[in-house]
Amino acid sequence: MISNSSFEHIRKKTEQVRNIELISLLQHLGSTNDRQDRAKWHTRQGVICVNGQKFINWNLGTGGGGAIDLVMHLQGINFKEAVAFLCEVFSCTPMQSVPPRNKFLNSPKKTIKNCNEPFVISEMSVVSPYSL
Repeated sequence: MISNSSFEHIRKKTEQVRNIELISLLQHLGSTNDRQDRAKWHTRQGVICVNGQKFINWNLGTGGGGAIDLVMHLQGINFKEAVAFLCEVFSCTPMQSVPPRNKFLNSPKKTIKNCNEPFVISEMSVVSPYSL
């Protein structure tokens, strides 16, 4: 069983690495950007299309959102290993703060066409409690 202090330590580190830009991570891992399609990246796991913090690997039919998911996908490691890897590469500090995500988000779907095929992403917008 994980102790509360260990859980809290992992949670803080996770918050620090959650919003690392996927482009920075791909560059660090040696992926190459496609010359004709700026959203397309060539990786060891196949071609990945990136749109903001979302990615999809058309070769493997899988995708995700955020740096943690991407490093898990590309490196074949688990969640805790991915957080540790990102902290090491992007220099996590115990006192670094990352703004929390708003839990009251409405996300209408929008289709984006990248890499010759559409995939659905969400546009985030804040929902006012007064509009409910």
